[in-house]
Amino acid sequence: MRIYVENATLKKPSGETVYYPIHPSKVMIVELDTSDKRRLEAIERARKQREEYLKKLEEAKEARALRKPEVIVVGGQGGGSEQKQQ
Repeated sequence: MRIYVENATLKKPSGETVYYPIHPSKVMIVELDTSDKRRLEAIERARKQREEYLKKLEEAKEARALRKPEVIVVGGQGGGSEQKQQ
């Protein structure tokens, strides 16, 4: 996948101007156009979803921290090998 940025162009040997393809991982947004209301609504929705996800993740971490560890006994009763000799 590539993106094409305004003013990022090359001139071919034939003189034709073409857009230079740029990989999205090499791009950083430094200023966002906020004149589009639909774009702002989409950004706000994404922000709310992220906040909800992070809140649930934090709650899950707290619940795990409060949970008491379970003790599992392996083997049956009267095995004899588990008793200390005096």
